[in-house]
Amino acid sequence: YTPVLITGVWVGGDHPKVRFRYGGYGQGAAAALPIWARYMQKIYRDPLYKYSKNLSFQIPDEVLWELDCEDYRESRKRRFWH
Repeated sequence: YTPVLITGVWVGGDHPKVRFRYGGYGQGAAAALPIWARYMQKIYRDPLYKYSKNLSFQIPDEVLWELDCEDYRESRKRRFWH
């Protein structure tokens, strides 16, 4: 994820009567995800984009204030990914 780029992929018809023969083909992981993945791979390799893994989202002060409580600090200790 990067704070300097947002990407969305929508796959489907403009009319509600347009349907896939099998619903699984139209769901996001089957239709949109491969398009998004190829796009992001190209973006990350593009020297003009200058993607940096060191970029991160800045947390707004009002969110930091809300998170500054004992309950939140305790819940973070129990998470396995931190």
